[in-house]
Amino acid sequence: MHRQERTHQVRGRAHWRAWTALRAALLPALVTMFAGGCGSHPQMAPQNRRLVESLRTAVSARRADWLEMNVRLIESRRGEGSLSDEEYRALRRIVELAQHGQWEEADDLALALHEAQRLTDADRERVRKRVQHEH
Repeated sequence: MHRQERTHQVRGRAHWRAWTALRAALLPALVTMFAGGCGSHPQMAPQNRRLVESLRTAVSARRADWLEMNVRLIESRRGEGSLSDEEYRALRRIVELAQHGQWEEADDLALALHEAQRLTDADRERVRKRVQHEH
């Protein structure tokens, strides 16, 4: 085998290993992004937004005990009927990632859910009343 042919083989294997490593690194992110319907996140009811924050704190701190407290709260709210199916699925995706040790992916998803929230008309009305009351 000529030196040039060996060089091409070595480079080929190096490129293949790099491509394999890249795919392994990107796969969890892509699964997370597309698992929720092309990266869309539900609008949480105002009474459930603090739950998103609490779950986000547990995940970012990588605290399994805080995560379990949030799981109990999520299940309780679901049982009461105060979490929609869509809200429940979004929160459970985060919980399941964290429970499987994928804390960083869970944190990314929790942050994305938080950032997807928009003010509702009821939120704006509460702010307007608070501002009027303060002045």
